[in-house]
Amino acid sequence: MREGRIYKLLDGVIANGSGQAFQPLGAKRTFQANGLTSAGAGTADVDVEGSNDGENWTLIATINLVLSTTTANGGFASDAPWRFVRGTVRNLTGTDAAVSLDMGQ
Repeated sequence: MREGRIYKLLDGVIANGSGQAFQPLGAKRTFQANGLTSAGAGTADVDVEGSNDGENWTLIATINLVLSTTTANGGFASDAPWRFVRGTVRNLTGTDAAVSLDMGQ
C-alpha cells in the first residue's frame, strides 16, 4: 500500500451534489474539507459516504464549514474499511461559494 498520498474527492464544487465514487487502498484514511466565498458569509455541509457496492451509500461523517473570504477547513480520520468512498455537498450557501474535499492515505 502506498502511504502519504492525497486524493481529490471534490474540487471547487459550486453546487449541492455527490462526487464520483473512489476506491481507496487500505482502511486508514484522513478527510479534509475546505471552502470559501468571494464575499460575505456562507455555509457548507460536506458528507463523506462509504459503500461496499458503489450504489448504496452510508454516511461516515459530516464536516460542517462556516464559509467566508478566508479559507475554512475541517476534517477527521477514519479506519472504516469501506470499498468505495465519495463526498457529497449539502446546504452550500454564500456568494460564489466553493468547496473541496481531500482524502489522505
